[in-house]
Amino acid sequence: MLALLADSAIVCDVILTLFWGFPRVKLIYHLLVGVWIMLRMQCMLLLSAGDRLRELLDCIRCKLYCCRAMVALSSPHTILHFKIGYFMNIRNWISGFAGFVSAVLLSCIGYAADTVSLSQSNDSVAVTLNGKEFTTYRFAKSQPKPYFFPIKSGDNAMLTRPIVGADYKGDHPHHKGIWVSVDEINEIKFWAEKGKIENRGVELLVPEGNPAKLRVTNHWLDSKGGDVLIETTTISIFANRMLAYDISFKMVADEVNFKDTKEGLLGFRVAESQREDKGDGKVSNADGKKGTKECWGQRSAWVDYTGSVGNKPYGVTIFDHPGNFRPSRYHVRDYGLFSISPFGESAYSNGREPAVNDVFKKQSELRLRYAIYFHNGFVTPADLNALAKTFTSL
Repeated sequence: MLALLADSAIVCDVILTLFWGFPRVKLIYHLLVGVWIMLRMQCMLLLSAGDRLRELLDCIRCKLYCCRAMVALSSPHTILHFKIGYFMNIRNWISGFAGFVSAVLLSCIGYAADTVSLSQSNDSVAVTLNGKEFTTYRFAKSQPKPYFFPIKSGDNAMLTRPIVGADYKGDHPHHKGIWVSVDEINEIKFWAEKGKIENRGVELLVPEGNPAKLRVTNHWLDSKGGDVLIETTTISIFANRMLAYDISFKMVADEVNFKDTKEGLLGFRVAESQREDKGDGKVSNADGKKGTKECWGQRSAWVDYTGSVGNKPYGVTIFDHPGNFRPSRYHVRDYGLFSISPFGESAYSNGREPAVNDVFKKQSELRLRYAIYFHNGFVTPADLNALAKTFTSL
């Protein structure tokens, strides 16, 4: 998208150079520049501060090319064929260019100043973005597992389903905000909360920044309270509302068997109004597939689930990492469940592929990396591909 906008700007400036003196061209040009700047600034929301500055330099480079073209067109040879007044109005062009650079610089400065802050209490970590609530990591030992809840947009829209309980009735009460769990580990159904995942530590690695970072240590327990495995996860939370998970499982039991299952691993439940079946949710993946029927069980760099909350579009995208030991598949349902897992070759292919049970020896480790990104409005596949590239380079 950014490259397309840059190329279109060059074309528009060259056309402007040729027809500047014609009636209404100036008015149309200023309207187009306004739209162009807004689109470019919106695209920059997906980028880091460094990338935004590089985009600014690209913008300046594009404009300088056009300035050079204007000078060339204003040569004596050109004046023989065109009215000199149409090409020598450099003052107005420079004024417009200065306004453009100011707008983009202000946007870069504003976005670069975005800060994520973490504040820990007894059993939770509050996450704010520029002082406004984004989410909270909840890790009380009384819970079956830790999770993030709620998830808020910049304009305070609730982007996940309420927790099922006394105040809210719904299906699958174990679907809570954003969580990490999986069924069928040594026959224990952690996903269904039949086994306990108990937090034993939270460390704020970077309490404030972009990203802010926390490290959590969770013990996955058997029926007798003994450790099956220990999960150590570093979560990097970016100002563009992307959470990058770096998960490490250290096996404690003599053997840890991850059986073939569709119930796992990094999960999320979208808001009820965003559901595909009862709302206006739209699902797509990096390979051009559309809808939950086409995207479910597929391997892909990313899957996006976008729908309305309060008559405004919001979306969530989950990214796989190419460094994982196996390409993961997506458990994305029309009723709003949205998760990704590397365990379930048979389950996700409806039996077309053989079951794979992954058995890990005591003290062995497994690393998995994923990201989940919340966005306002619709995003293009090109934008998500760019963000996927940024995530995999972290």
